[in-house]
Amino acid sequence: KSEISGLKRLVGKTHPDLSQQLDALNRYFAKLGKKVEQEGDGECWISPQLSTDLMALVHNVLRAAEKVLEQGAALPFWDELIECYFRVLDFERIGELFDEHYTTYTEKQGRDIRFRLFCLDPAHNIRQALERGCAAVFFSATLSPLAYFRDLLGGEEGDTLLSLGSPFPPEHLRLLLADHIETTYKKRGESYDDIAESIAALVSQRAGNYLAFFPSYKYMEEVATRFAEAHPDIDLLVQESGMSDRQREEFLSAFDADSLQPEQYTVGFAVMGGVFGEGIDLVGERLVGAVVVGVGLPQLCLERDLIRHYFDERDISGFAYAYVYPGMNRVLQAAGRVIRTASDRGAILLVDRRFAQSRYRQLFPPSWHPVHSVRNPAHIAQSLTEFWHHDPAHN
Repeated sequence: KSEISGLKRLVGKTHPDLSQQLDALNRYFAKLGKKVEQEGDGECWISPQLSTDLMALVHNVLRAAEKVLEQGAALPFWDELIECYFRVLDFERIGELFDEHYTTYTEKQGRDIRFRLFCLDPAHNIRQALERGCAAVFFSATLSPLAYFRDLLGGEEGDTLLSLGSPFPPEHLRLLLADHIETTYKKRGESYDDIAESIAALVSQRAGNYLAFFPSYKYMEEVATRFAEAHPDIDLLVQESGMSDRQREEFLSAFDADSLQPEQYTVGFAVMGGVFGEGIDLVGERLVGAVVVGVGLPQLCLERDLIRHYFDERDISGFAYAYVYPGMNRVLQAAGRVIRTASDRGAILLVDRRFAQSRYRQLFPPSWHPVHSVRNPAHIAQSLTEFWHHDPAHN
């Protein structure tokens, strides 16, 4: 609403038709605000229907804006108008796709009102795009579970699913599970020291570079503070929020194999699902181990709950589709930084009691087996001493 009313003030009386159409849309937003109070919970109102009145108002704003834009960039409010125009145009185009796979919700944010078209299930739209071609192949190392991704990517029951085993020797990976530590939101405060010492136990068994992934910046920073105080001999890097490209490059430069000194231990703390959790290729000695703290569940929020409700109504596990599977995809991405070639050797430590539950264990890739459960830092050290003893490059 604030964007529409702000543009109306800039237009003023110079272009009456555009001003009138913006005012009409602004008044509609005011009505939505009353809906939030009267039919919603005071903060949000959810509706599975898209009002034809709203779409007509949107159309009128676009047509009036186009007439003004034809006058060229000499307009004093050109930048604001062109930005608003394309945002409203995007809204209209999405509105044309609106069907039972979408919903709408209106939020009050202070004095502002925000209306959103939200896609609950993209499968239908993707399927329509796929039908324009003869065939399509989706592939990734983390498309697990396959049926979930087939459903969301517009696949059908008879489509071919192919799962290929890891081409890398299974004995080159040691998968450790610290399922005695709870990382749920209520228990996080009790886990900081245990996680710091578990990471130290993993790192101290072999010189090299390591990454530890956390579900949030706050969790990461709490553990980082304790880790740095207890282990000043281990080089620690911590991801910062909103890092520039240069800062990211500087962070990754610490993982260059050429700069690694004998008996140097380096660990980088990063946020799961962020820039260091996927899309980076740290081959060989550049990374010899990773820690993944938590099962990666997205933060509880309105949109995730809307997705959960949508699939629950269709007798599909909504919680799995909205939270579990996206979360485990983050875990797989983070852990996948370790073994990148057939000659790589490395260790992965999973930290969370929930990893022992069947709903998560069944999502472990075959290359993660056998899983070595560890009960404390000493047990971690013992398991890794045995693993690295069989590494020719380490002996």
